[in-house]
Amino acid sequence: MRIDFTVGVYQKRGDGEEEWTALTPILSPAYVSGQGEVRLRERMIERLRDVLRKARPIDQELFQLPLGTELMRLSLDVKLDNGHLHGVVPLIVEPRWTSEDKQR
Repeated sequence: MRIDFTVGVYQKRGDGEEEWTALTPILSPAYVSGQGEVRLRERMIERLRDVLRKARPIDQELFQLPLGTELMRLSLDVKLDNGHLHGVVPLIVEPRWTSEDKQR
């Protein structure tokens, strides 16, 4: 039996190297780093296959990226006792049903 999943991946580019982090359940992390999109994609797919093999069948639904999910970058500025904390935080936004016929 074959099952297809759509898994979101957060990409971060650094000094000549990329870091890919799959948007998976917290207890099933999948992360790869290196150079070259093709090589990273192959390594990420293999890593996700390994993680999915170990996941319980009931938890496998958590790997599927819901249609309409977006990655937004939220600007953050917090006043602390000894200064400010500011930066940009990635935030995963999933659509939710608010009534029988509306989704937000």
